[in-house]
Amino acid sequence: MRSGAFFILFLAFSSPLSAAPTVGKGAAMKYFKPQSSSSKERLPRGVQTYTRQLALSAGTYFKGKSYEWLGEDVGGWSLQLDYRKKGTADSFFSKSYQVELQRYQFSEAELSKFSFLWSLIFPRSLSFPVYVGVGLGPGVFLSQLQNESWLSLDYKAFLGFRLSDDHSQFFVEGGVKNHLLVLSSGQFTGWFVSSGVAYRF
Repeated sequence: MRSGAFFILFLAFSSPLSAAPTVGKGAAMKYFKPQSSSSKERLPRGVQTYTRQLALSAGTYFKGKSYEWLGEDVGGWSLQLDYRKKGTADSFFSKSYQVELQRYQFSEAELSKFSFLWSLIFPRSLSFPVYVGVGLGPGVFLSQLQNESWLSLDYKAFLGFRLSDDHSQFFVEGGVKNHLLVLSSGQFTGWFVSSGVAYRF
């Protein structure tokens, strides 16, 4: 029995002193050493923030009506190029600059127009899945009825949904587009829906 107790005490006191936990300033400093690039954790996909976006979309009109211009039941389609910038930290909105080719179709003829719009979009994030916006700017007709204004004031309001990947997006927008003829009487109001793809950078 004595030999067994002696053997246990021998094992307990024979462990090297280096195995004892080190404490103090020297031990703490090892946690403040710079980590190598290989030891750093990678950010999950999609965490990177983007400040700009370029989008291309196509849409169609439905329930379009005009007053003192084309009459009722005006249809058509549109192509739009959209450049957006994320808002600053003290802003709730992002900004957008849009160039849009619009084609109006009705019983007698087809008319076309370029619109140049400046828009505000809420929220300022370029990846939040739901957004709303308003836009305003001039329109220039490429083909127009005789004695009607070639210049218009365009404005619109829209609601959008988007699905984001790392750099790209798919989005769907819907809302209402309007214009007032500047050099003659007449206006247009039409509901629209459009979809497209965007690239963020």
